Amino acid sequence: MSTDKDDFAAYTTIGQRAEQPLDAHTPLHPRPSGPSFAPPPKLEPFLLLAKSARGAGAADLVSQAVAAPGVYVFGELLDQPSIRDLANHEQHAAQYRLLDLFAYGTWADYDAKRDSYPTLTPEQETKLRHLTLLTLASSQRSIPYSTLLSLLSLPDVPTLEDLLIAAFYANVLRGKLDARAQRLEVLSAQGRDVRRASPPAAAEEPMEVDPSSASSPPSTATAAAPTPDSLLSSLLTFQRTLHSLIASLSASIDTLHARAEADATEQEAHARRVRDVVEVVGKKDGAGGGKGRGGGAGGKKDKDKDKESQGDLEAGDMDVDPSSTASSGPGSGGGAFAALRAGMAGLGGGAGGGAQARGAGGSPTGGGAAARARKRNRQ
Repeated sequence: MSTDKDDFAAYTTIGQRAEQPLDAHTPLHPRPSGPSFAPPPKLEPFLLLAKSARGAGAADLVSQAVAAPGVYVFGELLDQPSIRDLANHEQHAAQYRLLDLFAYGTWADYDAKRDSYPTLTPEQETKLRHLTLLTLASSQRSIPYSTLLSLLSLPDVPTLEDLLIAAFYANVLRGKLDARAQRLEVLSAQGRDVRRASPPAAAEEPMEVDPSSASSPPSTATAAAPTPDSLLSSLLTFQRTLHSLIASLSASIDTLHARAEADATEQEAHARRVRDVVEVVGKKDGAGGGKGRGGGAGGKKDKDKDKESQGDLEAGDMDVDPSSTASSGPGSGGGAFAALRAGMAGLGGGAGGGAQARGAGGSPTGGGAAARARKRNRQ
């Protein structure tokens, strides 16, 4: 964005006009921080010229001063002897009244008595309207546009806003233009001249003194002493006030104590609820762990039983008759095969025979013996 400052810098993005940035009006020479009673710098040239100007020259000097840019105070110029002398000349009295108007008056004063003043130039009209704005801003912080249009005799709002923006650029007024609310928000304004109050006229008649009072010493007025009844009434009133104050303080203290007790009870109840919840959660966790450990133990026992059963089966008797194995010989493959078959049959028969033997009260190996007897008979 360009940094050039022009008339468009006084407008915001939503169409509202705003004040000129402060850095654009920073003076070249910084002003002292404390109050200054010296004449404004832009007024000093006119003060120097007024010391030697007389008559028409002084009247022309007034016309230049009221139209000069940046000159908004005229009290020092109005106090110059050559300028005051204009009021005594009928030919230049209007110029003196014009300077008095710019020093202390407003646009309404000029509009009411236009015939008493010289015809104003456009620059002088703008200056007088600015001075009227300063007078309004000194007593109001929010000025409606309708009031400004009426007091400044302006035709429409755009003209008024142009006048206000010119005052912002002149650094005599700081504020914000609220186009939606149709008003001027004043932030600060330059001060104007203050008319000096005329001293009271001295009494021409001599003050009369009573001869009788001159000889007597001056008497000092003393207040009447209070009566006992008035003192008693005052003390009773003070006592009632103290009782009322004590009762109010006691009520406040009781309320604070009750509130503190209620808070303590609520905190204790909350802590108790927290402890109950923690205990319930702990019990549930303990029960789940016990079940898991018991199930693991049961599973281990089942595995041990399975291993014992398998060991019993592997340790079963597979008895084979030595005589049968020996008679078969190494070359008789059919005998060895027959012996293996007999052993397998004996294992099966042993299991079945064992069951039968247990049912009959015999030995579980009876089936194996019968198988070996049948094998010998066959050979």
